[in-house]
Amino acid sequence: MFKIIFKILIILLLFQTTCFTQTSWKKSLDGSISFSQVSLDNWVAGGDNSWSWQCNLNGNLDKKTTTNNWTNSLKIIYGMSQLGDQSPRKSADEFKFDSVFTFSKSNFLN
Repeated sequence: MFKIIFKILIILLLFQTTCFTQTSWKKSLDGSISFSQVSLDNWVAGGDNSWSWQCNLNGNLDKKTTTNNWTNSLKIIYGMSQLGDQSPRKSADEFKFDSVFTFSKSNFLN
């Protein structure tokens, strides 16, 4: 699954830099990768070692003219975690795409 998200990220970056360089589209793309690890050694109270990672990707693509407005947003979150000797589990999984087109007849009527 991580390979798929990585490929989507590369495609979005290439798409952003080549297709919309000279147009009136307003674009943004933000991403982050976080990693966390807990290691316990000689811990009297017990406890398990653990690790987790999460990848976040948020993108927006907007076009505004005098008569219409088109807003697109993309949110991708994926992450995994492992506690002790258990197998790794998916801890975050979200894919959300919104596209809204509005047409304005006048300043007071949409």
